[in-house]
Amino acid sequence: MLLGYAATLVALIIMDVVVSIRGLDSPAGVIIPIVYFGAAGGLGGLVRHTANYARIARERTEALEREQAHLTELAAAAERARIARELHDVISHSVSLMVLQAEAAREVLDTQPDRTAQTLDAIGDTGRRAIGDLRNLLGVLRSNDDAVPADLSALVEPVRRTGLNVDLIESGEPIPIPLRPAVYRIVQEALTNALKHAAASKVVVTVRHDAAGVTLEVLDDGPGVPEPAGGSGRGIAGMTERAQALGGTLSAQHLTPAGFRVLAQLPVRP
Repeated sequence: MLLGYAATLVALIIMDVVVSIRGLDSPAGVIIPIVYFGAAGGLGGLVRHTANYARIARERTEALEREQAHLTELAAAAERARIARELHDVISHSVSLMVLQAEAAREVLDTQPDRTAQTLDAIGDTGRRAIGDLRNLLGVLRSNDDAVPADLSALVEPVRRTGLNVDLIESGEPIPIPLRPAVYRIVQEALTNALKHAAASKVVVTVRHDAAGVTLEVLDDGPGVPEPAGGSGRGIAGMTERAQALGGTLSAQHLTPAGFRVLAQLPVRP
């Protein structure tokens, strides 16, 4: 386009010069066409440049809108995953406890009525605690875990009532607030797995806090049994996601000749 415009302009100049030399026209006849076509070409270039700039700006705006929509979808997916993980932890742990407690009450119903009453009370306490956790989760749906309880003793006590011997060993300073929900949920899920799948008689929960962070270990002595086909398979994955979200690590492995260990290391971030 520019080449054609230049060729036309050169041809006009040559024609005007020739006409002027032959005396058929005045010098103004040479200048006016040059100015006219020069102004027209400049105006056309300006319009074309403005149109290109508007197109580029529109394309950038559309790209930003698509990126923003994509980030919104990712944030929504992450929030749904967080809520699903919380629901899994609360429901799986509480229902497992209630089932085991109900089975224990059935075994001593006729021979030990006092123990049966205690077990039924424990079922009620577990159910009320689960309702409270679900109310906090579904009623608040915060972006953080402020509503998650952090008292490990209160978490361990109902498990002991099922007959499983649980030792809780804590050392160091109190767990930093940002790490408390993750520690609580990891211990909760590990105890649930020990109740449902490990066939263990004893579990040792060790929580060590130092300047670097928190080291958490849940160790049982069970031979382990295959997870039922109806299991979600999300227990260990959920614990791992919690640890990684805080910049930590988590490993879960069977021990020889028996036992299962969950080991998590959660760093304290500045």
